[in-house]
Amino acid sequence: MANRFWVGDGGNWSDNTNHWAASTGGAPNETKPTSSDNVYFDANSFSSGSQTVTINEVASCLDMDWSNVTNTPTLAGGSNIVIHGSLTFVSGMTVTKTGQIRFEGTVATSKTCTTGGLDLTSCTHFLFEFINGDMTLQDAVTCSIFYFSRGVLDLNGQTITCTRWFMTAATSKTLTAGAAIINITAVGLEDDATVGTFDYGTSTIKIIETDHFKGNGRIYNNVELNGTAHTISGSNTFTSLKIGRAAAVTITGTAGTTQTVRHFFATNNANVLTMVSTGAAWTLTGNSGYCELDYTDLTNVVAGYANIYYAGDNSTDGTGNTNWIFSRKVRLRRMRR
Repeated sequence: MANRFWVGDGGNWSDNTNHWAASTGGAPNETKPTSSDNVYFDANSFSSGSQTVTINEVASCLDMDWSNVTNTPTLAGGSNIVIHGSLTFVSGMTVTKTGQIRFEGTVATSKTCTTGGLDLTSCTHFLFEFINGDMTLQDAVTCSIFYFSRGVLDLNGQTITCTRWFMTAATSKTLTAGAAIINITAVGLEDDATVGTFDYGTSTIKIIETDHFKGNGRIYNNVELNGTAHTISGSNTFTSLKIGRAAAVTITGTAGTTQTVRHFFATNNANVLTMVSTGAAWTLTGNSGYCELDYTDLTNVVAGYANIYYAGDNSTDGTGNTNWIFSRKVRLRRMRR
């Protein structure tokens, strides 16, 4: 293992003749970093502003640390960055690179990820695929595809804003969310994982735009669906499931699945909530008390219990519904003596 320091202002990652030194501010012409080398960008890396480091080939390193950098450099280029240790970005830099930022974690140590509050959506993937060790997020992440393939990942209660949340099948993974807030702005949540442990703690997942929630039978805390159309698949469990109704919205449940929801919220306004199925009926159950809706069109939706699910006076009973009461709940007044 060696340390490599960037020197000589902007340039290509592959250019060891002009940019890689063995010490801060040292002479260049060291070999470029490998997966076992720590990489540092610091006060001796850039002599003036508007300098760019271009990832012109796959860039591998152990730790990548920009914590002492000055002169607001830019990280650009189209190739992947593969990090086998920890990452530290800072607010005094810009990332415009495409390709992936990929954590492969071959060393059996605890690692950290600090984004410095940067917008990383120019990168195609923010990808976690640990062979060894574990990763803990240290601050908020704003990225395109948040991709968890394998390993141990602690979200540490941070806020993640991504276009797509994706977990792959087969390889084992452990996810701890804590009080994280996960904002998904485009493609939705896709959980294909077949092996692993998933603890969503007290987290909140918000699907901002129209898309699917492929929950894969997990236990979730708070989930909000805020688009105009969402498909829910997998038989999932929610502490709360909130349907935003800023406009008319359609919720499509997957035939034969059961959504167990402790608290089901769907603001009762004139924006119609349509709940349908991909085929045969699906089931909504688990409410802690009365479920009271209105302006709701229901087709092939089974309420898990009789006598507590009220669709409301302004709702429509399509075919295939069970246990729904298509009126509002009448509350009896006590007579005063």
